[in-house]
Amino acid sequence: MYHPSRQPHQRDRSDSREEVKRSIQMHPDALKVTFVNNRKYIRMPNFNKRQVHLLKTWLKEHLDSPYPSHNDKVHLQRISGLNRKQIQIWFTNARKVRISQVCNRC
Repeated sequence: MYHPSRQPHQRDRSDSREEVKRSIQMHPDALKVTFVNNRKYIRMPNFNKRQVHLLKTWLKEHLDSPYPSHNDKVHLQRISGLNRKQIQIWFTNARKVRISQVCNRC
């Protein structure tokens, strides 16, 4: 039977709550997990100043080739406490934003 207030693609609130619980278990460091239009958004904490300083320093020293090797990433993991995926994503974002900022200043 058709119900005007509920569309077939909408989930029950209990389903959403269970999905949030599973997401929090998968991402224990998450500050917030929300769903908007059936899309999951996970808010993770920012890196601390020391971690950002280490990553920025490496990037400034390697502007000619801003792609860390596997060994570089392992070294950055050990000294920063971040995991490989976090480092990889940070460098991807940094190459998009920071290198263009540096080039615009030159």
